[in-house]
Amino acid sequence: MVKKNILIVFLISVSILFLNCYYIFSNYSNISNEVITHIDITGKADGFGDKVHLIYAMIANAVLLGIMFFFIKYPKYANYPIEINDKNRDNAYKKMQLFLAIISVVTSVVFSYMVFQAINKSENLIYVILYSIIIPLLVLFYFKYNE
Repeated sequence: MVKKNILIVFLISVSILFLNCYYIFSNYSNISNEVITHIDITGKADGFGDKVHLIYAMIANAVLLGIMFFFIKYPKYANYPIEINDKNRDNAYKKMQLFLAIISVVTSVVFSYMVFQAINKSENLIYVILYSIIIPLLVLFYFKYNE
């Protein structure tokens, strides 16, 4: 059973994915035919391709979120750096679920950077980043103090 706070944090990453898809499809005709398809570690574009690659990127994001959700829902199948026994099982599963929920948000934000760069709306990325930081913290604090 997935705790409500972990599920809400994960759903934030899904909402970012939907926001990215909305931006792509609502601006698709305005996007240039050649878009950034890869960004190096310093944030500079080092790969370019057709704008259909943005849709492929959203599919890749959805697949990654699906894999993460599988391991959030079934944490016993995840790979742990410790031996899982009856004493530490619940605690290890809870920590892994929270870790994966947070990583899913980070993954969606990274994909957002590429989308916002491609549609020349980089100035709006700060709102996605703030949303992805503030809302999970508020959710975690709310459930922490209302248990």
